[in-house]
Amino acid sequence: KPVISSGSSATIADLVIEAGGGLKVESGAILTVDNLIELKSTTDANAFLLIDGTINYTPANVKIHQRIASGSRWYYISSPINNATKSSIGCTGGMYYWNNASGNWWSVGADDLLEVGTGYIMTNNSDITFTGPINTDDITIDVEYGKSVGWNLLGNPYTNSIDWDYMSISDSVYNGFWIYQNTDELYGSYNGTSKEGVNLDINPPSIIPSNHNFYIRSDGETTTQSVSITSASKTMTTGSYLKSSEANSEFPLYKFSISNGDFTDEVFVAFTDTLKTALSKLDMQKKFSENTEFVQPYFIKGENKLCMLGYPVYKNDTIVPFSYNIAQNSNPDGKYTIKTVKAVNFPDDIIISLIDLQEGVTHDMLHDGPYEFVEKGTGDFTNRFQLAFKGDISTAIDDEMPDNPADVKVWSRDKNIIVQLNSLRNPGIINIYNISGQLIKKVTDVRSSQTIGIAKQGIYIVQILDGRKIVSKKVFVK
Repeated sequence: KPVISSGSSATIADLVIEAGGGLKVESGAILTVDNLIELKSTTDANAFLLIDGTINYTPANVKIHQRIASGSRWYYISSPINNATKSSIGCTGGMYYWNNASGNWWSVGADDLLEVGTGYIMTNNSDITFTGPINTDDITIDVEYGKSVGWNLLGNPYTNSIDWDYMSISDSVYNGFWIYQNTDELYGSYNGTSKEGVNLDINPPSIIPSNHNFYIRSDGETTTQSVSITSASKTMTTGSYLKSSEANSEFPLYKFSISNGDFTDEVFVAFTDTLKTALSKLDMQKKFSENTEFVQPYFIKGENKLCMLGYPVYKNDTIVPFSYNIAQNSNPDGKYTIKTVKAVNFPDDIIISLIDLQEGVTHDMLHDGPYEFVEKGTGDFTNRFQLAFKGDISTAIDDEMPDNPADVKVWSRDKNIIVQLNSLRNPGIINIYNISGQLIKKVTDVRSSQTIGIAKQGIYIVQILDGRKIVSKKVFVK
């Protein structure tokens, strides 16, 4: 990833950039290429040429490759060339663009110009190559609500990746994008408020690679909105979703996936103070895959199905239900796995539990690993699972702590909770709550240590009261 610095100039015979590599020509720099400019592509990455300065070349000598790994899959592409056509790039299969006004896919003719900044879908049995004048201009794209309820398909207009976080969008354009990954036939999504994505493997997740297109959505029903893609959004990050991390978010955020072993889909819930950030900025609609191999999790909010959910500021006893869809013949064995992908910006003592209401099981997602379940039916399942978020319960329900908390010890053994009391001054009460906050056991007139039987595995809150003091402890019963 070399750079031609501002104020410098270079003249070369040929410029050939391998996939995953790139060259940046800074503003104020001059590059002259006498013959060939070639940007290569593999199933994992594209080459990039980031042009902020001046480049002198012959457009007919430009070859920008895009690897096509399968002739049977749809590729969501974008042209970085100003005069490309369907035939000039070597597409002999079908090609369409999304007509927002009509809410339908419109066919592209062999000699129709491919507009820079517009997204196209295509099938082809071989790789494609863009030849012509490379676009280096800033562009502004009008986006409308139309008959597609705000969905617009835009394209990366450059021979380099762009970063969504440095693009300019109108107020009514949702701060995020959806990008299709053709090999998995799955949508990745990025939320510009939470700075987090799902089903995206390029870091940071705000990156849209070269030759790719992406969906955005306008919520303004009456006015035309816009998205501006400028030099400020250009980046040297490489990668490709047209192919066979660290915490970015400042919000407490939990991301998880559901998998059948071969196909995996992700969603997340993020928490915020609603006085600072509106929940609607964290919510993001889910675009469902048509691949029936996936089991696809989602959240329900009103009439919407979401891949990202905003929730009011984190509390110690927050319960978040989620749903999932299983297509016909998705997994004949009916075996699936729910796995933690990321949990960031929570208190150190956070407990994130999965509650399986059907099986009556509470599973600690941070300490006990993935949760396996069986579901042999198909369709939408909306009432089986909940996520429970609990920190140190004493901050939520304790009135006072005892003079010496070490005088109260709680542990579990053989489906029993043992409460050891060394300094109880008055006859007391022991309350045992499950992770959902339901009282499941109550022992009164407590004067000494107790052994209390528990029927089901899970995390429990043990509250001890002696009329003057209250203390609460967490315990896991296997």
